[in-house]
Amino acid sequence: MKKSSTDLMKEMKSIKDYESYRKANAESFSYMKLDRALMAKIEEKKLTRSSVIRRAGIAPSYGYQILDGKRSNPDIDKVLMLCIGIGLSLEETQDILKVTGYPMLRASNEREHFIIFAITNKMKIIDINLELQKLNLKILE
Repeated sequence: MKKSSTDLMKEMKSIKDYESYRKANAESFSYMKLDRALMAKIEEKKLTRSSVIRRAGIAPSYGYQILDGKRSNPDIDKVLMLCIGIGLSLEETQDILKVTGYPMLRASNEREHFIIFAITNKMKIIDINLELQKLNLKILE
């Protein structure tokens, strides 16, 4: 049975062996490898990796390394660019971030607020970066 975060925290305070705790509670942890999460969406939407990488505006070699699991911790901008390249909704993007251990986008942060707007409105990477630049915010790169 899946336990709440509060229950996991209470239990963790009394553990002596983390590995046993981790195994006993594996189904309660929401984690998935980034390459698997992204590839599942690419396959679900019947896209090719090359088309996603092209739309994401990422160097092909780097994009393939991420999707092949050879780059396990790319920065969040690359993850967002791939999510946009796949054409994910805001909810799907937030889910990918959450299950792969990245922080979810926050509307309270001006840059992230615009990225939320851009994803919601299905903007392309080039247009997102032009607007971010106009707003004097860091572009997706």
